[in-house]
Amino acid sequence: MDEAQVKIISNFLASLLKLIRYFKLYPPNHPYITDMIQETDKAREEAFKHVNKTLKVAIMGGVIFIGKDPVDNPNTLVKNLIKLLTNIKIKSFEMDKSMTTDEMVDFCKLAAKEKEELLLDGGKGEFNAAVLKEFKMPHVKVNEIEVKLGDEEEDGLGAVKDMLMGVDEALGTLGEKAKAKGAGGAELSEDRLMAMVDAILSRATIQGANDPVKAKRSFDEIGDMLTSQCEDINDLKKNLLQTVFRMPPEVQKNIFGEAYNDEEEIEMDKMLLNLSIRNRANIVRNALKNENLDIDTLKETLGKVVQEEGEVVELAEIITKEFGLTASSEEEKREYISRLSALIQSGLVSQTTVGEKTFAPRVRGTVLIAEDDIDVARVYQRLLHPAGFETILYTDGQQALDGIK
Repeated sequence: MDEAQVKIISNFLASLLKLIRYFKLYPPNHPYITDMIQETDKAREEAFKHVNKTLKVAIMGGVIFIGKDPVDNPNTLVKNLIKLLTNIKIKSFEMDKSMTTDEMVDFCKLAAKEKEELLLDGGKGEFNAAVLKEFKMPHVKVNEIEVKLGDEEEDGLGAVKDMLMGVDEALGTLGEKAKAKGAGGAELSEDRLMAMVDAILSRATIQGANDPVKAKRSFDEIGDMLTSQCEDINDLKKNLLQTVFRMPPEVQKNIFGEAYNDEEEIEMDKMLLNLSIRNRANIVRNALKNENLDIDTLKETLGKVVQEEGEVVELAEIITKEFGLTASSEEEKREYISRLSALIQSGLVSQTTVGEKTFAPRVRGTVLIAEDDIDVARVYQRLLHPAGFETILYTDGQQALDGIK
């Protein structure tokens, strides 16, 4: 399968993810869902022009395969689809060219269910195949492709075995094993682990743009840490500390914001939170600068942002610090939410025009939400999810604030 075909099928997979998210957020008869079904159907028709009879998709070690071909550089939405399906133990699916729109919709409704509904043992076990009986999908198969790592060239995996045994597989293994408790007794989820490590890897890659040797060294060190046998979060912390201390001070400073020379100086949970925020800040800040979006235009577009302790969204925190914006009243808060939504959905997701300039779509990523009030947090999520962002929610806003330097 050539690169152009992979791109077209990846667009269909990305549309599936959007539709799954919409089913999580809106009632089935919502106009957003109707529009998204039509968009996904068009992407399906285009993708199936490049499929002989059946589209087969499998996830192995965090790598997505279309047929027997690994997708080496999946886009952000496909990566997020991998995470979503991995989280609910859907390791593979097949869609026949005879699949109807209703069957496609049912597959997305299935994937939109909560873990507790889909997995055995109250959401902690394997995928419950009995759930499939609730859906009429004769042309869709779930978890019927045999997924395994192999050495034989004929099974299509020999050439990528080393890749599968790398960082992505280690993440999946670590997520399965991490059952220990994090700070404050909160369970450390696989999603949070992935977000932490993703932040490290992204920063290590970004910081090495002008020094590939240094970037490769730090990336390899992180890979070594991940592929070691981490039974729980304490092992992860221990190995991460060792990795940090092997890095040169200038690399530490670039990734974490400061250099460490004494293990006692590091408060691990705070360091990881700070790391995630710095990483996302770097991505958004660079996107703004690359588009030459001047400060005055940004202020006019965004309006004022909230500085109250209980209401910090990472994206707002980034822009606040970068451009020195402040606000406090309830009226300004409402204006902020409205304008943040407009900025994300027009400026960060699709092409947008400001004055005489047209700005290209910007890279989507993960937004950390630190919010004591769960209802307010859900407002932020409703703004971010349709725009293509993943979110990580902390209900202890003060803990998150303590980690922001």
